[in-house]
Amino acid sequence: MKIKLDSDKIRLWRKERGWSQEQVAEKAGISLRTIQRIENSGTASSDSAASVADAFGTKITDFMIDEEAQGEKEAADKLSQGLAGLKMSFGIHLISFLFVIPIMLVIDYIDNPQVWFFLVPTAFWAVGLIAHGGTLLMVAFISRMNKETKLSS
Repeated sequence: MKIKLDSDKIRLWRKERGWSQEQVAEKAGISLRTIQRIENSGTASSDSAASVADAFGTKITDFMIDEEAQGEKEAADKLSQGLAGLKMSFGIHLISFLFVIPIMLVIDYIDNPQVWFFLVPTAFWAVGLIAHGGTLLMVAFISRMNKETKLSS
């Protein structure tokens, strides 16, 4: 039966002790290739996992991945990346607005100083910018509320 282990934790514990993979393999009584596979894939047979745990003087459960916590961490990372992308897209939207509108103003002034045609596209663009900013604020607020809810429970 294969067990999913936290390969990062195994690697960290090994390095904290100053052990090489060869030393862990020797202490655990398993092959070097098995230690390499465990550190790369995080999967091991129950016997190999028990041997590695014995080598570190701990229980297998100390190296096992908490699937629920891992899923929550991945979901939080995705939300964080999505929020960062939304912030960047809003920044690009705002900068392009602030760059293009003065150009449109100058063109409008040169072409016909009595009529300000640039106001119509400016108004529509501003509505889009406000909606984009509102979406960003809503997602940031929901993200913060989710974090606070998880911290309080």
